[in-house]
Amino acid sequence: MNLSHLYRLQRRILLLATIGVMITGLVVGIVTLGHLHLQSRNYNENAMALQVHGQAQAMAQLLDRYCDVARQISSRSQIRDQLERYNSGTASLDSVRDFSVPRLVDALAYTPDLAGMLRLSRGGAVVASLGAVPLEELWQSWHFDPSWVQITGPYTWEDTLFVLASSPIVNRAGDVVGMDLVAFDTSGLSELMGAHEAFHDDDTFQYLLHRQGSLPMVLGQSSRLQVAAGVPAAVESISPSSTVQSFRLQEDAGRLVYIQPLPGQDQWVLVISMPVRSIHPPLFPQLATPLLAVLLMMSLGVLVTSSVMRPLFLRSSRWLQRFGRLNEELDRSHRRFTAILNSLDAAVYVADMQTHELLFVNEYIKRQLGDVTGQKCWQVLQGLQEPCAFCNNHRLLTEDGRSAGVVQWEFQNLWTQQWFDCRDNAIQWTDGRFVRMEVATDISERKRIELELQQTLAGMRSEIEAGIAKAREQDAIIAEQNRRESVTRLLVNLAHQWRQPLNVVGIMVQNTEEHIENGVIDKTQALADLRMAMDQLQEISSVITRLTRLYQSEAQANPLRVLEAFHFAAHSVRFDYRKRARIDARISEELSFEAVESDLIEIFHELLSNALAAGFARDMSEVRIEVAAHPMSPDGLQIWCRDNAGGVDAQLLPVIFDPYTTSGFRGRGKGMGLYHIRRLVEERYGGSVSLQNEEDGVLVIVCLAKYRAHPRYGSV
Repeated sequence: MNLSHLYRLQRRILLLATIGVMITGLVVGIVTLGHLHLQSRNYNENAMALQVHGQAQAMAQLLDRYCDVARQISSRSQIRDQLERYNSGTASLDSVRDFSVPRLVDALAYTPDLAGMLRLSRGGAVVASLGAVPLEELWQSWHFDPSWVQITGPYTWEDTLFVLASSPIVNRAGDVVGMDLVAFDTSGLSELMGAHEAFHDDDTFQYLLHRQGSLPMVLGQSSRLQVAAGVPAAVESISPSSTVQSFRLQEDAGRLVYIQPLPGQDQWVLVISMPVRSIHPPLFPQLATPLLAVLLMMSLGVLVTSSVMRPLFLRSSRWLQRFGRLNEELDRSHRRFTAILNSLDAAVYVADMQTHELLFVNEYIKRQLGDVTGQKCWQVLQGLQEPCAFCNNHRLLTEDGRSAGVVQWEFQNLWTQQWFDCRDNAIQWTDGRFVRMEVATDISERKRIELELQQTLAGMRSEIEAGIAKAREQDAIIAEQNRRESVTRLLVNLAHQWRQPLNVVGIMVQNTEEHIENGVIDKTQALADLRMAMDQLQEISSVITRLTRLYQSEAQANPLRVLEAFHFAAHSVRFDYRKRARIDARISEELSFEAVESDLIEIFHELLSNALAAGFARDMSEVRIEVAAHPMSPDGLQIWCRDNAGGVDAQLLPVIFDPYTTSGFRGRGKGMGLYHIRRLVEERYGGSVSLQNEEDGVLVIVCLAKYRAHPRYGSV
């Protein structure tokens, strides 16, 4: 067998396979189309039955509404009381009529399809009659059960077709005291039937029958409809139910009739008669086009399947598998995210930013409020009747419509009075819109603690202020004590200086006394001795006068010679200290500064005394002290004091200016000198004092600004 035979065999097999496929497809297509035709017939009949049931249910709801309207008109307690008084003879018919007519007029005005109303007493007396239909003239010819609300009809008046709702008026004991007859025009029923006309064939007839009516009620197409033969008998034979009953009439086999009792209105029946052809179209015209289409599709399918459909099926299968995996992954991610949100000890919700509808709430909210998804956030979360005035949705989006990030704020819920720390953010929802997501953590306990802390701090603040006031008083006392101590030190030091002049004066007086007693007195020598004694006493007197002026409480700031103040302070240092000191003053005689003289003297005295005391404590034979002063812009003064007395312990440097800081025994008055000087410099002159260790001693720098009286520190 050559290659051409193989090709022919291949083509023959392909042709036979194609013919087999086409024949198989044709048989399967015919069987399938026949089955589809039967299913279509059943589907059409079932669909029509459902449509009839829906139409009947809509009409039943309309009749139920008529009953509700009649019941509402008859159920007012004032009407019952008026009719009871009339039936008992305590009220006249006119008073009952005057009471009833305005209320019936209101009901007539607010119910558009009301055609008329008639109110009767228990004895049949007409209380009121309103509307276009004169029910007062017609009602005696009708029969109705006065014990329950019912719809009867149809009735006609001139060109008006209407149904009648009879509603008893019952007192609190359950006795009938009157009756309301309410007539409704059939426009509503006609509209319902007309609304379903578009779904029916032109030869379809619709009837609405009442079992006890003398004539069938024909609505919607009354000008061309006839009651099909056998329909009334069929209506009487069926039992009241919500099931559609359909049958073919013997007299008219080409039509199909549907009979449906109205749900809840057993006396009313909807009848629809239609041609069978409108539901069951002929078989062959219906199957011709689908059969041809099946043949063409089978032919194309044989040619296309192998070359086109198989790759497409493979790709679509892979795509579906991938989509399924992605969907499972997305579902797992959603479950994880939901589990995380539900595990938070915080209220989490997502709401639409336009309608405020809750799209998601976590378990925290569900445990407190239930599943409120779909409700308004301001209604269920805040207990308000309108959107919150403090809503911050406008802060969650930028001007170009993007998320503005997390907005954090604290808020007290208006309903539960709980405090929440709220973190709001605009996130993109599954449909692409931006929605509001809020995570609110209950911080009521923290707020309570903060309030307690504020109250505690307020109490502590009061105590601190009282302590500060007391400390200020103590500072003033310390300042006064320090002033007195300075005066005392000056006096003690000056006493050493005054001892020698006083001794000289005493010796001169004794010599003069001896010369007078011995009768050998040299007048010239005596006068010289007396002048020397007077000079010594006048010097002492001038020093006392200057001390008095310096340390009086009302001392004022004046321009001073800085060098003079330094010399006075240097002479007031302890005599035993000065014997070991070598003091070098680098101060210009013309240098002046506006200050209280006692302040400047006390600063120099404290600097010199500290340096000499440190050297004396170390038993140094000579203490070298260098003092310099020069002006400081704009109106200040800077004083330098450098010594070789060994420096300050490194542990004392951070607290050297604190009160009672000293390297010696902490007794009364100890360790207050530098503290007092720093307060004086800072509070009176707005300056500063600094101290630093150098190679063999310390360097103290005092900076003084312009003098300013300080009310708390006072005068020294």
